[in-house]
Amino acid sequence: MNKEMTSAIAVTRFGLGAKIGEIKAVRSGPQSYLLNQLRNPQNAMISAAGLTSSLGAVQDYFGSTREIQKFDKMADADEIAMMRKRRNREAVDYFRSDINARFGHAIETNQSFLERWVRFWGNHFTVSAKQARLYGLVGSFEREVIRPYVLGSFSDMVIASSFHPAMQIYLDNYRSIGPRSRSGRNNARGLNENLAREILELHTLGIGRYSQRDVENFAKALTGWTIDTKPSEANFGRVVFRERWHEPGAKNFLGRRYADIGPDQAAQMIAYVSAQPATARHIATKIARHFVSDRPDSRDVDRLARVFMETGGNLKSLAKAVVRLDNAWTSSQPKFKSPDDWVVSAARILGEKDTLSGNANSFLLALGQPVFRAPSPQGFPDTSTDWIGADAIKKRLEWASRVARRVGGRMEAQRFLSEALGPLMRPESVQAISRSESKVQALTLALMSPEFQRR
Repeated sequence: MNKEMTSAIAVTRFGLGAKIGEIKAVRSGPQSYLLNQLRNPQNAMISAAGLTSSLGAVQDYFGSTREIQKFDKMADADEIAMMRKRRNREAVDYFRSDINARFGHAIETNQSFLERWVRFWGNHFTVSAKQARLYGLVGSFEREVIRPYVLGSFSDMVIASSFHPAMQIYLDNYRSIGPRSRSGRNNARGLNENLAREILELHTLGIGRYSQRDVENFAKALTGWTIDTKPSEANFGRVVFRERWHEPGAKNFLGRRYADIGPDQAAQMIAYVSAQPATARHIATKIARHFVSDRPDSRDVDRLARVFMETGGNLKSLAKAVVRLDNAWTSSQPKFKSPDDWVVSAARILGEKDTLSGNANSFLLALGQPVFRAPSPQGFPDTSTDWIGADAIKKRLEWASRVARRVGGRMEAQRFLSEALGPLMRPESVQAISRSESKVQALTLALMSPEFQRR
């Protein structure tokens, strides 16, 4: 395979799509181009200027909620409704700012393999903005958990994600109380197993590698971890451990016994499951599916799982191993782009203004992949069949047509194809597009071409 072809694969399959001149620029060393992005963990960070931290978002939302509760009996219904709208509107503003900053970074970055790596892990540890209280937290979760740990230890990322306020709220652990705890005897809330189950099923071991008793005991170990939502408290807005909520006693979990050591009991369990061979294989399968094929070769999965175990779950080593998978460098395009992939790859060539027109999330909502709003804790799906339906293609065509009209004649379809795909574009597709009746139609067809739809 020639270097121009491997360059195109490097920026379209491993990265988020080529910027103008990028395929030519990396021709001298496509693998080095990817590996160099993993040298500095700071490259994964995004500017937080103007964005709200999780602490600020929690304080604003729950502070406003306390004010609403305080005045609920004294103010009339219309005034209370206005207070709720004002609180929720502020959370939505945080949400939109995070989305726009994230899109802007993805479109402009020269480290798009690293950014794809960030997005893979963000989807793996999904927190979805299903409630107003999460609007201001989903972006900060990615900035405070995924990006800082994305080239570090998998175990550290699992622990950081589990005890972040976004995950605590999303999976309701912040209200979970041990049945035999001091507070549990007189509290109707009781035990919540959501976080324990998702850590085991989705984040680490995978389905079928644990028993219901393991889930229950893990959930009990996680009790006590909550968020201080009282403005009068010194730790207002922070994740804290409340001993009186914690289920007391030693706990059996996956064949091991864990002493009652309060706040560290759950973290020890997480560290153990994070290092298991089943976890390594679960993670390796997801990575190979994302970067190589919907049905990954077992040898690729074996290799990634081996790297995971040999390095103690080092994520930088895993990213390097992905780059060195021979099957990831085939000239075929096995992966159908998700809506997010497709929109970002178009914007990296055509520019943010013409493709997104100031409202990044509205397009992805119509295309079925709204930012930070996955349908469940499983995250967004990662196979072609999930995105390739007739209605989905129709909506893509509508979006491509609008983008082409906005671009007008400023970008010829042939140049777009050359910059975006290089030698990945088949001659028959180029010929078909050349027969278009107008520049707008030609660019529409280029955006909808099978080659640009895939990576």
